[in-house]
Amino acid sequence: MVDRGLVFTDCEFKSADAELRPVWILEVRDKTGKYQYSKRLLWIDKEFYYVQMTEMYDKKGNLWRAWWDDVRYWSPRTGIGLWRGVTIWDPINRHLTFIQMDVDFEESRTGTKAQYFDIETLRTYK
Repeated sequence: MVDRGLVFTDCEFKSADAELRPVWILEVRDKTGKYQYSKRLLWIDKEFYYVQMTEMYDKKGNLWRAWWDDVRYWSPRTGIGLWRGVTIWDPINRHLTFIQMDVDFEESRTGTKAQYFDIETLRTYK
């Protein structure tokens, strides 16, 4: 997808190596009518099993958000991938958000406990 209305300044790519990835495209539809999205399309990498891109549609079927998260660091030692960045596009408000994260593979292995992710902890988190 390209929005011709977007303008990039001080940024020019002379060349870039790119590779087409084999993907499954999964369509997920809300059967209840209560969810904010009527459907989501997910592009899932067939070799790495992660979602490269997601499109989310409003209840009228219009594209509401697109989420690209194919910016990851891969640990050369373990092959584990951690997010480096994510781009979220809002075509309705013509807004683009880019989130960038620093990755420290050793730090990611410490300090996280299973109890941080149990339902009660998530419910009462302050």
